[in-house]
Amino acid sequence: MRIIFTISTKEFEPISFRGNYLHDNYDNLISFLKINSEFDIVRLAKPVQKDENSFDFYAEFNNPLKRISEFNKETQDIILKSYFLYLEKMDSLAESLINSKVKDKQDWGEILKCIFNRSDNIIVTDGNDWTLIWGWSFRNKDENYIPLVSKHENSDTRNNSVFESTETLKNEIINENDFHDNDDLVEDREKQYSDTKDRSSSLRENIGLLGYFKRFFRWISFRFWGLMLLIVYTLIIICLCHYCSADSCQNDCSKLDETEKELLLIKEHLRKRCISDTI
Repeated sequence: MRIIFTISTKEFEPISFRGNYLHDNYDNLISFLKINSEFDIVRLAKPVQKDENSFDFYAEFNNPLKRISEFNKETQDIILKSYFLYLEKMDSLAESLINSKVKDKQDWGEILKCIFNRSDNIIVTDGNDWTLIWGWSFRNKDENYIPLVSKHENSDTRNNSVFESTETLKNEIINENDFHDNDDLVEDREKQYSDTKDRSSSLRENIGLLGYFKRFFRWISFRFWGLMLLIVYTLIIICLCHYCSADSCQNDCSKLDETEKELLLIKEHLRKRCISDTI
């Protein structure tokens, strides 16, 4: 293996998973991919720290490698097709691991999602084969979404014009279909509304006068339950006060009668005593 690329750690931030840097687990990652991946070639360069400010990446290439953006469009077309196919396979592998019930497999699926991310991959190639610089937040999604251009630009121009006219026709057809679909949707909604109205009218006829009273009192109870509680509480207080006042009045009246009888007796005794004294 030889050095194929060098990055500055001052420019890029390393990617971590649960507190561990991904680039520190290169050997475990390669072993896992060789066992679980259908690809014979592992497209990851090996990161080795050069000093405090840089990392070197190693790979088994004899020819010099450059970033994909430094090649012509035809070479970019070939390399990007291979890269996209590789990412699709890795994404399906990651999804199957994430959906597993085993916690270790779920973690591996999340790790693969972090590693094989278009925004954080640098594609380096010799024009025929390629490998990935990974493990840091490169934020170079635009470089990995370079438009694929075919060999004959003139034919591309003609194809593009035909494609645009075809797309315009498709859009017109879609809009027309959408218009008809909207008409059908309006008709369906009108039918649903009329059916609902008929059902509601038939139910209203079957309710009767007692049903209306029940609905009214139910509406009153749900709408003004607080006021009803206050009214009931006030009636209870009035009844209690009336009951207590009636008892006290009855007792007081009986005492007044007894007092009045005693006064009459005293008056009669006085009258008799006064008459006997005068005689």
